[in-house]
Amino acid sequence: MNDTVRFYLITDIGSTTTKAILIDAQNAKLLGIEHANTSVEAPVNDVKIGIFNSIKALEKSTATPLLTRSADASNLTFEQGIKYLSTSSAGGGLQILVIGLTLFDSGGSARRAAYGAGGIILDVFAVNDNRSSVQQMLAMRNLRPDIILLSGGTDGGALSSVLRLAEILRIAKPMPKFVTSEKIPAIYAGNQDAIEMIKRMISEDFELSILPNIRPTLDEENLKPTQEKIQQLFMENVMENAPGYHKLKDVVSQDILPTPLGLTNSLTLLSKDSPQNTIIFDIGGATTDVFSHINGHLQRTVSANLGMSYSALNV
Repeated sequence: MNDTVRFYLITDIGSTTTKAILIDAQNAKLLGIEHANTSVEAPVNDVKIGIFNSIKALEKSTATPLLTRSADASNLTFEQGIKYLSTSSAGGGLQILVIGLTLFDSGGSARRAAYGAGGIILDVFAVNDNRSSVQQMLAMRNLRPDIILLSGGTDGGALSSVLRLAEILRIAKPMPKFVTSEKIPAIYAGNQDAIEMIKRMISEDFELSILPNIRPTLDEENLKPTQEKIQQLFMENVMENAPGYHKLKDVVSQDILPTPLGLTNSLTLLSKDSPQNTIIFDIGGATTDVFSHINGHLQRTVSANLGMSYSALNV
């Protein structure tokens, strides 16, 4: 069997539009780009329909067979030599509720971990966010996150404030975005001395994962384990529950990435051997992301309420 890759077929599933591009693998040349309406929400509730329509449009504009003759929206099968990849930000993207001990220290580290994993931060809660415990609880309850990231405190530090925030989360018990019968994945990446108490407090209400502290000392950050776990949960939980994604996972050549993570990876490659500073703007339907690589430092900034469709009235 010939496993030579002739074309890279890449889709990006956005809030309103699903884009498909075709790249000649041998010559590294962009051959075409097409789009169709995203179909992840009601009344369609099947992301594969938008993907199928965008690929069929790409077949027509490039005169290149990509799908087999028997393929349809429920059965995406590709011609030999096609490597299919995808990113997704549909349904608001990877939405994360972030909790840190303080906004600047552990809260800032948690924000960087969430953004670096391709997340959209719904809100950041901390002991110094100028909200009472009741206000924090009500705000958490009204959110519909894909993942909860709970951090706080350096290893060996005080426990009371971290446990107070965990208790507020337990009482609030926010509901998941898609399947209300499922537990929301929650990551604890804070003071390691609090692990057993955190387990007793929230493990029954959330699908809890325990990771190393993202801020083990005031002068040290350890974001990578948390970022990798967020990406794993994105595939195992978020993509499994979003309409049609569980079948899409079976046909992609590699894991589906959150769109911002795909752009971060692209910018990293683009800037690797370039002395120039680079900025990328991703203006989507629901959010606008700005990615920059300045003097060797990579940063992502998100305007979660500015976009061209869902958030157009905020522009």
